[in-house]
Amino acid sequence: MAGQWMARMLGIGGGTQSAPPSLIVLVALCLVAVNTVPETWDMRFGIRYRWAPVYALGFLFAYLFVNGRHSVFLYYQF
Repeated sequence: MAGQWMARMLGIGGGTQSAPPSLIVLVALCLVAVNTVPETWDMRFGIRYRWAPVYALGFLFAYLFVNGRHSVFLYYQF
């Protein structure tokens, strides 16, 4: 059964509709990007303290935006 599900997810032997070409191109570009972009731990960034207030304000706005809404625990319904 798992093999049939995997085959259907890949478009082999299941369904009559095919994936749109734009989706195929997007998936291919994402695969190329994931395999060619360097890992973040291999990058070295310089420390620039002049940007610290900008980052702090960005984190503050993100914190206020996320915590401004009530969110139900995702697995509470299960």
